[in-house]
Amino acid sequence: MKKTGDSGEKCAALFLLGIVLIFPPVLSIFNVDTLVFGVPLLFIYFIAAWGALIALLARTVDDADEPEAPIAERGVGRPGSGP
Repeated sequence: MKKTGDSGEKCAALFLLGIVLIFPPVLSIFNVDTLVFGVPLLFIYFIAAWGALIALLARTVDDADEPEAPIAERGVGRPGSGP
């Protein structure tokens, strides 16, 4: 079972990850004179990092939209289901 308010913490962590991904020391790793299919490596890094952040954020928000299972489906109140 998920903890309530967990998606807010995940969104904050994704925000911090986004900041780290565009931090100049990290960008300097990809700022080289290398072309991949005629496109500079730095541009490919920007697009890949942006896409990964969007995918992770979409997954986080989608998980937060799922309603909690009703009590009957959780096994609470059934004979022999617990104390």
